Amino acid sequence: MSDEEFLMRFGEVVGQDPSSLALATELKMLEGWDSVAYLGTTVMIDEGMGVVVSPEVFVDAITIGDLLAAARAAQG
Repeated sequence: MSDEEFLMRFGEVVGQDPSSLALATELKMLEGWDSVAYLGTTVMIDEGMGVVVSPEVFVDAITIGDLLAAARAAQG
């Protein structure tokens, strides 16, 4: 999944305009980043990238880019 596609899908999950997001955007700055968004992101990564990321990834992630990097690392 490209960076742009990840940001587009992530924006849909958190209910935010994808054009306002960047990989450097901090998760804690997003109003829509909550437990529902966490679950939606988990499903998005699973369906879009074919991997399941551990819950620790979400605890340790600071930026949207951290989530994408972890998903890509899980792909091997």
